[in-house]
Amino acid sequence: MIEHPDVARLRRAGFTVLPSLDAYGFDTGLLFARRVATHLEVVSAWRDDFALVARLPYARDWTKPFEATLNQGSKPVSFAQAVDWLLTSPQDEGYGDAVLGDEPQRYPEGER
Repeated sequence: MIEHPDVARLRRAGFTVLPSLDAYGFDTGLLFARRVATHLEVVSAWRDDFALVARLPYARDWTKPFEATLNQGSKPVSFAQAVDWLLTSPQDEGYGDAVLGDEPQRYPEGER
């Protein structure tokens, strides 16, 4: 059986994968999750060109279970971008940020 390359990368990295329902109740998406020492890593993907990704804290107010744990949401990216972002090493710039899409401002050499 041949597996989608990005799905295979996440599964090899220890992500659990579950079907995700769309607004009509069809299982057209996939939900990937992995627990690491300090947070949860989550990818919700519906197409190769539409995925959401975040690193979420373990803490959740269970009296308000549908309230967001972060004050900023994730921006849609391609599935490949989401996978690449999550599988960066801790030494890479951007690792540990809450959401993808908030890259630090890049300055040409000498313009800080």
